[in-house]
Amino acid sequence: GMHGLTQNIVHLVLAKLEISGEKDALAWFIVPQNLDENGKPISNNITVESCQKPVGLEGVPFCTLNFGNAGTTKGELLCKTGDGAEDLYQYLNGVRFETSLQSVALSNLVLQQVIKFACSEKRTISPLEGASNKRPSISLASYPHIADHLMFIKSVSEGLRAAVYSISFFDDCSAHGGKEQIEFFSDLKDFYTGILKVYATVNGLRSVRKAIQVFGRDSITQGFVTD
Repeated sequence: GMHGLTQNIVHLVLAKLEISGEKDALAWFIVPQNLDENGKPISNNITVESCQKPVGLEGVPFCTLNFGNAGTTKGELLCKTGDGAEDLYQYLNGVRFETSLQSVALSNLVLQQVIKFACSEKRTISPLEGASNKRPSISLASYPHIADHLMFIKSVSEGLRAAVYSISFFDDCSAHGGKEQIEFFSDLKDFYTGILKVYATVNGLRSVRKAIQVFGRDSITQGFVTD
């Protein structure tokens, strides 16, 4: 909503159009944080009202923006969508699914990296008292608590991917099926998408936390980023 990383922020805004004879017509607008006036940036009167802290959805920050409260806010009309409530619902459902896909991709990447590391990284164990001085080495994956982390990450990654496949199947059936199939599979798609969005977000982050515990000091090395 507001940061200093770039000179400008461009918002994609869905808003109602006030057109005579049309009810709840929605349109997409391109709304920049700053406008250009003779080569100088001026405020487009977009302010952050508050940052939300949703219970349970850690790491998913969002904020409330005000457009035009401090003065006129200008934007460029991108395209008109049509009926209000249904268009908005379809858009929000699409956002939920895209969020789920990001979590699935993150979980899968974490799984690949952490298994590669845990299976190849060796640790020397101390011999028992009275045993020979030879100190054998075993992989990190052989430790029970590490194996527990790996199994959690693996189950989350594969489970989320299966859920995405199921929702995609429901979407195909609702788009190309008969009349009864369309209603049935549309309801299934909407129901599963809402559940997956929350579950994928929360457990995707849990997978990352567990992976960081497996990597330990190696989790902050450049090798994890570039491998």
